[in-house]
Amino acid sequence: MNTAAQTTQLAQLLDDVQARRNWSRPELAKALNRDPSRLVPASGNPRIDLVAAIAGALEQSVGYVVERINGPAWDLSLPKDQPPIDASFEQLWDDAVDAASQGEVRRLYVAAAHLHAVASDDSQRALAHGLRASACLERGLFRQALDTIRRAPRAGEDWIRRNLRTNEAEALCGLGFLAEAHAMCDGVTRDLEATDRRLWTRSERNDDCFIRGVRSNIRRRLASSDPDHATAHLEGAHRDALRALETCYEIASLVPENLVLAHAHSHRSAVIEIEARLGVTDPETACARLLSHLDPPSEAGRNERWWIAIGWSAIHGCNIAIHALSGEQRSRNFAIFSEKALAIADRISNAGIIALALELEHTLATIEDGPEILRSLLMDHEDERLMTLGLGSMRRFRSLGRHHLGLGDPTETPVQRLARLVDLACRAQGISQGELARRVGRDVSRLVPTSGLPKLDYAISLAEALCWPVEDVIDAVCGTDLDRV
Repeated sequence: MNTAAQTTQLAQLLDDVQARRNWSRPELAKALNRDPSRLVPASGNPRIDLVAAIAGALEQSVGYVVERINGPAWDLSLPKDQPPIDASFEQLWDDAVDAASQGEVRRLYVAAAHLHAVASDDSQRALAHGLRASACLERGLFRQALDTIRRAPRAGEDWIRRNLRTNEAEALCGLGFLAEAHAMCDGVTRDLEATDRRLWTRSERNDDCFIRGVRSNIRRRLASSDPDHATAHLEGAHRDALRALETCYEIASLVPENLVLAHAHSHRSAVIEIEARLGVTDPETACARLLSHLDPPSEAGRNERWWIAIGWSAIHGCNIAIHALSGEQRSRNFAIFSEKALAIADRISNAGIIALALELEHTLATIEDGPEILRSLLMDHEDERLMTLGLGSMRRFRSLGRHHLGLGDPTETPVQRLARLVDLACRAQGISQGELARRVGRDVSRLVPTSGLPKLDYAISLAEALCWPVEDVIDAVCGTDLDRV
């Protein structure tokens, strides 16, 4: 979105606040702590405290205000001086499909932005939303995926709308909303089963494989949160994982793509975990089998989807250690799998795997030493770096993660909070402040302005470096609503 459009949108937001609150212009300026003559900066790029104040006055999320000012989040994947895209939607879609089949998640992320930029109707926009949500999910950015899906037009053919629903179920699962995610999975499977399986298209087989895998994950997690019905949850997870694996093999027999084989790898690992937790197989034997799943096959290469599958295999090993082993066997196996999960997730910048591995580490610590141990855990710089990358996707231990990272101290000034975020962003990316300044388009001496309250465009760039939603950066600096998920 250009400067004129941003200025117009910001002015409209202020009008919305004034109307909602029934304020005069001087009352509006006073409430927002601004000079009445300078409410709308000519740049259309407000300071983040104004963004937070508008969100509070409208009783809306910070993300809503950011999107009103800057446009959809994926537009931020494109440089502001992006030249006109000289390709049709169909050509760009073919390129996106190729990126997906090659497992190139970063390329897929940008492809969604290109598609949205040239989309001419709601059906095409729904496709772009679904593609970006898929790319977010592959990176473990569950909150960004859910926000993308919920802003998508419900338009187009059945498979487009079904894709949005399956992605929404996975995002909800990743955020820990298991009941909602399970209900959505049930709805999708009912729709699919209304058609004779023998008549299914490739799209329907893909969706069946995907939604069964998601529901299997949900049921595995329900087995932990609902121990009284753990066996029933695990048996349901087992049926879904086997069905997903069977469908993967059907698809692979027709189109032996790397992407399909990587998904099959994930489902096989899930089956191994579930059978160990059900007592069907010996847990130590299951761990040994999963260790072999951590060796990348020759076809993995630079294919990010393969590395994601291997990372999740390591998470399955962590789950076996926690739920099916004890004593020294548990500690030894967990250490092997968690180290591998974090190493792979770090390699491919997958915030979801990092977050879950850290949450499982905290779970193990509470089992072995009690919950009181968590706040006294010591973290070195590498621990802080990984915690930073995973914090935006954490479902549990979010307040604990902020505590360990030194965030949320009400006595700190915005200058201190922003300086801390700059330091964390540099550690997360393994770069100097000079390199961070280059990436965010700032002079290094201006990374922390004297007010501690940066402009919105800077907050967006900092969020990218931290792998956080931009509202988390604004909340952390302004000290607002830090417990929102």
